[in-house]
Amino acid sequence: NYKLLTPGPLTTTDTVKKEMLFDHCTWDDDYKKITLSIREKLLKLAHVNEPAYTVVLMQGSGTFGVESVLTSVIGEEDTLLIAANGAYGERMGDIARHAGIHYLMYKEDYNKIPSAEKIGEILKEHPEITHVSMVHSETTSGILNDIASVAKVVKGAGKTFIVDAMSSFGGVDIPVGDLGIRPYIGSEHQGPIITTFLYPEHHNFSFQEMYQYIKDRGYAIYPGKVTDADTFRIGNIGEIYKEDIEKLCSIIREFLEER
Repeated sequence: NYKLLTPGPLTTTDTVKKEMLFDHCTWDDDYKKITLSIREKLLKLAHVNEPAYTVVLMQGSGTFGVESVLTSVIGEEDTLLIAANGAYGERMGDIARHAGIHYLMYKEDYNKIPSAEKIGEILKEHPEITHVSMVHSETTSGILNDIASVAKVVKGAGKTFIVDAMSSFGGVDIPVGDLGIRPYIGSEHQGPIITTFLYPEHHNFSFQEMYQYIKDRGYAIYPGKVTDADTFRIGNIGEIYKEDIEKLCSIIREFLEER
């Protein structure tokens, strides 16, 4: 076994693994209590209550959850503004295009956050916009977007704000009701602590060689790049401790010194 230092999937605790050994009947009262408890705790994390808000548990990937909201909430006469500064914001555009949703795309560089002021200008220029969506923690680069400022602008314009908090909800405190967020896509088991590194300026550097070197020593980082620049990502979420990060840094240092 090796520990996952990735944006997801994550290394989980032994208690989580043990619980997965049990088979449950979805219509059993005990299982219903588990589901109800999870939904209640998620509402508490979001600082909201029923009936104004509720939780729908989705059995799928993060993109599955995002797609379920975009294709359910936005009607045929609506128009969506997507603020994107990474691969997951841009993926919302792919979803909208394939689903036949009317949308506009506002893009920023992967190392810059979308501007609330710019979003306000776009809303004035395009009164047909009914919804605004963006990613909170964009794990393409590890950047944490300013949803509070954007929420204020969107709420002031009377639009509906959709937030993809897949990698931040539960890791960053977000007062959903105060921000006026309606559809809120989240995953309580992840946090936003993902760091992107540029390839070292070393003529003998090979990411694939470094990836295998690290993996052979008990760890796995995220393979490949998802930005235009040559980068790799390291996540320290899940069942990961300070000692693991220190060990990983030591392994990377050893690899580079050997080159």
